[in-house]
Amino acid sequence: MCDLTFELGSDSDYSLRVRAQCGSELSAWTTFPFNRNNMTPPVPEIKVMTAGDVLLVSVRKFPLTSITRVMMWKGDEEQQAKAHLMPADQEVLQVAALQEGAVYCVKAQVFLNSGMQSGYTDSHCVSITGPGAPAWKEPTTVTLTVIIMLGVLIGLFWSIVHCRPGSCQKYFQKEPLPLSLKGNFDLQITINHQREEYCEETPCLLSSVRGEKT
Repeated sequence: MCDLTFELGSDSDYSLRVRAQCGSELSAWTTFPFNRNNMTPPVPEIKVMTAGDVLLVSVRKFPLTSITRVMMWKGDEEQQAKAHLMPADQEVLQVAALQEGAVYCVKAQVFLNSGMQSGYTDSHCVSITGPGAPAWKEPTTVTLTVIIMLGVLIGLFWSIVHCRPGSCQKYFQKEPLPLSLKGNFDLQITINHQREEYCEETPCLLSSVRGEKT
């Protein structure tokens, strides 16, 4: 295969001939006409990938006079597809800031400066994982969380089993109760002696009064 884009760069009619050679043996010449206005470029080969919220489209390299048109749409909104143009020297098309969790589809075609264009590729659809959330991040986070929790539980179980009362006492010290919560109260009752004497004398007076009356 050889690229004759610049040698056949005008709209003129060309006559080409080709033959094969294997060692000292040569095939007969094969002659055919060529005019780029009559040539249809082949359908491109594309690869579609995602990285976070970015969609990446790579296209097989074509001659420098070609341009690849990439049509992209979300979900089933193909009627609202947006066109992205890729010159021949651009290897990857990047479309960023896409909606997380949404499905985007793309298809592509090649067209030449002469106006000739290829057919479209089949539609390629991918799901956007979202910014900062690659496919490997969620399972890795879950795995690390499980490992850390297991480590904490094993350490706690080991400390309970191997911790002797004497050695663990310094970590779990019993604080004494405050005086206000203790049950030992010294109660002192003060007796009023004058009231006691008054109460003792009263029955005497009553008995003497009753004696005189009788």
